[in-house]
Amino acid sequence: MQQSLLKNLRARSSTHKHIKLAQKLVLHIAEQGLAPGERLGTENELIEQHDMSRATVRKALELLEREGFISRRQRHGTFVIRSINLSQDLRRLRGQVMIVIPAQRVLSPDINLAYFTGFQSIVRELGELGFSVQVLCLGGNLAEDRQKILRSMEDGNLEGVCSFSVDTTPFSDLFAGLPVVTAEGYRATTTTWIGLDVQHIIHSLVGHLLDLEHRDVAVVCGPWIDTATFAEFVTGCRTAYQERNLPFRRDRVLTAFEGEELIDLARNLFATLPRPTAIVADDSRVCQAILDAAEQVGLRVPDDLSVAAVGQNVLGIERPVPITAYVPDNNCIGKEVAKLFAQRFDRSGSRPDRVWLPGELVVRSSTARLTR
Repeated sequence: MQQSLLKNLRARSSTHKHIKLAQKLVLHIAEQGLAPGERLGTENELIEQHDMSRATVRKALELLEREGFISRRQRHGTFVIRSINLSQDLRRLRGQVMIVIPAQRVLSPDINLAYFTGFQSIVRELGELGFSVQVLCLGGNLAEDRQKILRSMEDGNLEGVCSFSVDTTPFSDLFAGLPVVTAEGYRATTTTWIGLDVQHIIHSLVGHLLDLEHRDVAVVCGPWIDTATFAEFVTGCRTAYQERNLPFRRDRVLTAFEGEELIDLARNLFATLPRPTAIVADDSRVCQAILDAAEQVGLRVPDDLSVAAVGQNVLGIERPVPITAYVPDNNCIGKEVAKLFAQRFDRSGSRPDRVWLPGELVVRSSTARLTR
């Protein structure tokens, strides 16, 4: 039964005929110079002219009426109600993008400012380019998630899927034939992906600390970092050392094991001799654990230990001092997502598989030049 439903959904959603017809009618209005009040044609006339089904023509006209291009009068036909500006109006005739987010994520700037900002920018920028948006929370039960997706696809208007920190691999059969754009921190996927250039970020943070005369810099990652991403952390750190002709210690790039408390990892790091004089954390959670462990063992930031970390959420940490951070431009997430969907929808421009978000190093009082 599910396979039959999938086949039916794909037949209805993969060609987007009504949207293409709506665009064609707008082009016709512009090319013919039809003024407000002039007649476009009846539903039957348009069916014959464009060799389309009644359902497709009706959906196209409903879209044009909803967007304020036309009005329909029963038994009289369809009439233009405003002039066309092609550069703006064609962008308004696009379909729907489904944004899938983890069910456990709380969309609150007070809890996770970085995630909230990125999500907000995706919704805003897609809307600016004329896409309608539906948000779907997935996670926990695969069978229930599949049913959620199928129900959301029933109207046949889906143009693409934006995964914001969700692995869509289990649903690849449902999304077959649709463009899928993944926006997710560090972890590049097999689909079109927007995220962070880990090598560049770690290279920037470690390089900053090395330039402050620190020679023993540790990099600490949480258990959520996968093997391939961890290798990027190692490479970024190694490159910063090599560029300065300094010896690199591979054992100073650490990751927590699944189930290991981050504060325990930090305590063990501080117990090693010689103790590192500077630490780079992969996000605000790791950074906070390092600060808590440092306080427990009597290390002062930045007098005894310089600390830097990755992400916008790090800027919210003010105690014991404001933390130095590499901050991605989360507002660019939405711009890049919208651009990729627009290119696929309009069949224009190049289509990169990887897009790296820009960012900047925000130097604050948690790092200091090593004087001893």
